[in-house]
Amino acid sequence: MNRTIRLKILFITFGSVFALLILPKLALAATLYLSPASGSFGAGSTFNVSVQTNTEGAAVNTAEARISYDTNTLELVSVRQGSTFALISPGSPSKGPGTAYFGGGLPTPGYTGGAGILGVMTFRAKAEGSATVSIDAGQVLLNDGLGTNAFSGSSGARFTITAPAVAAITVSSDTHPDPASWYSKSDVSLSWNRPAGAFGYSFDLDQKPDTIPDNTLKTTVTTYKSYPGLKDGIWYFHIKARGANPASGFGVTTHFKIQIDTQKPLAFGIKLGTGVDPQNVNLPATISFEATDETSGIDHYEIFAAGKLISDKASSPFTLDNLNSGSQKIRVVAFDKAGNQQFAEIEIAVQAKGGGFFQRSLTLPIYVILLINVWELILIIILLWLVLRKRSKRHDSGDEMDKLRTEVDKVLEELKLDISRRLVALTAHSFNELLKKEGKEAAVMSKKMIAAKKKLESKLKNNESEVR
Repeated sequence: MNRTIRLKILFITFGSVFALLILPKLALAATLYLSPASGSFGAGSTFNVSVQTNTEGAAVNTAEARISYDTNTLELVSVRQGSTFALISPGSPSKGPGTAYFGGGLPTPGYTGGAGILGVMTFRAKAEGSATVSIDAGQVLLNDGLGTNAFSGSSGARFTITAPAVAAITVSSDTHPDPASWYSKSDVSLSWNRPAGAFGYSFDLDQKPDTIPDNTLKTTVTTYKSYPGLKDGIWYFHIKARGANPASGFGVTTHFKIQIDTQKPLAFGIKLGTGVDPQNVNLPATISFEATDETSGIDHYEIFAAGKLISDKASSPFTLDNLNSGSQKIRVVAFDKAGNQQFAEIEIAVQAKGGGFFQRSLTLPIYVILLINVWELILIIILLWLVLRKRSKRHDSGDEMDKLRTEVDKVLEELKLDISRRLVALTAHSFNELLKKEGKEAAVMSKKMIAAKKKLESKLKNNESEVR
């Protein structure tokens, strides 16, 4: 065997050994770790922990990690996907009792570096003590077209939870004081207290309910903030405080809800019952309506007839009744939960109510007058009868006259009660239709009835005296 052949054999052998021993070590070099790996935080405060990968110089395009944490001292508030592996794996990010999962990838050429962010966890310190966060399982795949797993190990984190450095902050607003209510103002003013030990504040405003402000102080002096001209919708003001020592950490984050609706409800219409002619409406009649508000929603309706409020808490369908006859305008006003208004109108002609002969042919004043005339006619007949009776039986005994008087009183009392019942029922049924003139005539009728009764009693007494 010549020298050239021996050299080729030696080169091939060396290359094989290198491929078997050296290359696998390079491939299995990527790690997963948590950042920060340690720290001290006050109970009630929140802090972020990111899941990162170090590829040790290799190009990778996929990573995943399964996390566990101590639930006695930590609460996992939220999880979000990291910025490096933007192609999110199914089920990522997710969180459960004591666990979290992140998975993602990116296209060729992949990622090469020591701080690729796979995901971020936001923890709240629950109680004093030691808190651990671990990576239980994971993988990091090379961008080699084969999906070779380069994951070689992981490292977790340990934190110390101390007594709260700063107490929670109380937020208030003179423009939007009640977080549960809607307001039509777009300019927001906020203020807060200064808890014991507070040196400065970090705060933020957005439309997410659980945002944790970053750890950068926004102010150390003021305790108020204004936001002019916010758009409609639900907003949240987030604020936390820190002590003078930067190492003391931030306290609990306070979230204050702000609800804004500056727009009135959308235009809507009023509909009469099926087949009802607006120019020939017989009562009772039904109207229907439905307004829409895209932000805060409809709170209630008010209904007006001929400019007069007839219902302040109406709902659809609504029954119209006890309205004056003739042409009049019906208005429905819709209020949203911020107090903004929108209205709709319809013109209708109300016809006189139907009923018996008297109601079809006569108005209330004429009916009342007829009753008065009937009453007076009855009185005249009774008086004539008494006069004739007196002449024919001038010498009748007093007992017979007493008996006569009792019978007359009984008849009159029954007539009086019957007419009174009719008048009460009539005026109660038609009260809303009475005009001032009609009311006066009803009063006159009552006076006439009283006067007639007194007159009759006087005649009876005179008659009794003459007979005796």
